[in-house]
Amino acid sequence: MIQYTYNQAGCTFTASKNFVVFSKPILSFDSIPTELCIGETLSLSAFPPGGTFSGPGVSGNNLNTTTLPEGNISIYYQFTDANGCSDTIETNIDLKNCAETFTFNDVSVSFYPNPVVGNYLNSTGLLGESFLYLNISDITSKIVQQLTIPCSNGCPILLNNLKPGLYIIKWQSSDKTGIFKLLKISE
Repeated sequence: MIQYTYNQAGCTFTASKNFVVFSKPILSFDSIPTELCIGETLSLSAFPPGGTFSGPGVSGNNLNTTTLPEGNISIYYQFTDANGCSDTIETNIDLKNCAETFTFNDVSVSFYPNPVVGNYLNSTGLLGESFLYLNISDITSKIVQQLTIPCSNGCPILLNNLKPGLYIIKWQSSDKTGIFKLLKISE
């Protein structure tokens, strides 16, 4: 209760009003990792449900890191309860370039992102190569796709025939070769 008292011409006047003070809502994120690889997506959730997520790469309740640069990003969750009380919390995620990198005589060849979200795997370090040859096997070692990719303007690798899953990539250029595991998350 708030009470106001004042005097005027020898008379005392008092006014009072009862108020209910609500506390702000208690918010928390559900299982948000502190690190992600560029190219990963994450379904965001927080308690209590029904609030709004925001931040770079956030759309609705989803975080898509495909177009984000390497480094630290902040994700926010804002919630307003039935009493009109609101609060906002923040968490930070470190985005890493989880490229598969091979070094040959001081030349690095990288394949990224890994894991892959969508149908494109990029490569760097293959300048001057005419072609990149890929044998893609599933985890049982069965070859599921063989690709010959022209590399005149870089070597973007289209993986549109691969279902989500774990694959073994054997690659070869004119004078370099390597092998790595690739996780494709979605089509």
